[in-house]
Amino acid sequence: MMRKNTRGGLATEISLALPTTWSPEQALAVVDLLNNLLERIWQHYDIALCDVMREQYDAPSDRVDGEIFTDDADDPPF
Repeated sequence: MMRKNTRGGLATEISLALPTTWSPEQALAVVDLLNNLLERIWQHYDIALCDVMREQYDAPSDRVDGEIFTDDADDPPF
């Protein structure tokens, strides 16, 4: 792991190097670990994560009853 762009003693970016020597079985074990971690986080923080994601990614001014409105009225709906 390498820290970059240190500002005030805190890293603004952390680069993570992945080994290129893993076997496919080792890579799959890491993928399984990450999937299990993700599942456990969702189990524990389920509603709180949804609330935070809604706050961060919703643009209320662009939505009315769940529909997104844009200025491109000529674009087909698909």
